[in-house]
Amino acid sequence: KMLQKNSGQAVFFGSIAGNVLNTGLAPYSSTKSAVNTYIEILQQEVKDSEVHIMLVEPNAVDTPLIDQALGKDGPKNIKESKKTGRLADPLKIVKSIEKGLERKKTILYPNFEAKILALTRRFFPKLLWSVILKSNK
Repeated sequence: KMLQKNSGQAVFFGSIAGNVLNTGLAPYSSTKSAVNTYIEILQQEVKDSEVHIMLVEPNAVDTPLIDQALGKDGPKNIKESKKTGRLADPLKIVKSIEKGLERKKTILYPNFEAKILALTRRFFPKLLWSVILKSNK
């Protein structure tokens, strides 16, 4: 219907985990990678319209779901982030999404950690992989 009306906005949640791979998260990362790719294709399909599609790619978000997802065998680096309070704040993500919609962002990394991970993945992929492997030992 948005294409028929030639207007509208849609927000989809991917994850930085779809691009920045982490040991112990193969099923999660592969499904998020598929979401990320699907949304980027949708964005191309609506590029000549007034329909705006934004993909949000946070890092691990501090919600009750993260505790269930990590379990006892989850990645050590994410567990450490939970202990030290470095997980993404859901309320800050919402505020970032509001700004992203106003600015017509296509991909939004809603917090500092997600931005750093995305940039490191792009420019220094071997370094990032090395750090992730070491942090999970």
